[in-house]
Amino acid sequence: MLLSGDPQSRFSALAIAYAYAAIILSFLGGLWWGLAARTDSPPRWLWFASVAPSLIALVTAWPWMVGLRWPGPSLVVLGISLIAALLVDRSLVRAGIAPPGWMALRIPPVARSWRPDDAGRRALTVCRVTRRNLGFVVRLGYE
Repeated sequence: MLLSGDPQSRFSALAIAYAYAAIILSFLGGLWWGLAARTDSPPRWLWFASVAPSLIALVTAWPWMVGLRWPGPSLVVLGISLIAALLVDRSLVRAGIAPPGWMALRIPPVARSWRPDDAGRRALTVCRVTRRNLGFVVRLGYE
């Protein structure tokens, strides 16, 4: 849709990308709120960090609501926010608020190593979260 050359299709694709990014960012805030709520005495900054993603999503929708240039700049803000969210996640892990393996779920499961398989082809080994860590198994990619 983005490469079709049709302005309406391009706008629709960007709007879908915006909505998806805004939902994911808001979901992360909800996760942080849940982690704060289950902690006996969470750091005060965590409550603010938990609300910020939804507010960022709302503010980035404002240009669209009033007819300004959209969604390009809003997508940039959401993209930067999603990357910055990793810093909050890392802080939660370091403080012992997030469970072990949290970062393995947050960082895209990219190749941990390339190794030859039995047939001599290159095989991709990806992040694996064990049941022991989080109560379920996540296996993405191929081996």
